[in-house]
Amino acid sequence: MALAELRVGSLVRVRDRDWVVLPHERPGVLRLRPVVGYEHETCAVFLPLEGGNVVPSGFPEPDAARAGDFESGRLLRNAARLSLQAGAGPFRPLARLSAQCFLHPPSC
Repeated sequence: MALAELRVGSLVRVRDRDWVVLPHERPGVLRLRPVVGYEHETCAVFLPLEGGNVVPSGFPEPDAARAGDFESGRLLRNAARLSLQAGAGPFRPLARLSAQCFLHPPSC
């Protein structure tokens, strides 16, 4: 795979796993984050050694003829919703915040 094809955000397959290409500064080094996994599993690949093993990857296009049932759609929606909540980092959704509102300041 040519280095020009390895744009940031593209999907590649290396070491029997799918990865997302991350920005990198060093020539010949490819930073990768796993598609399925954790942020701390980010790694770097030295292209002169493993360049031949880096192949483009992707997901099949959606097929309208194979639309899932209601339960499958609900599972997909819940998975997307939960991943967005977990991906918020230090920020939490308003439903999880605990706050008290005082109309009048408490008296001493």
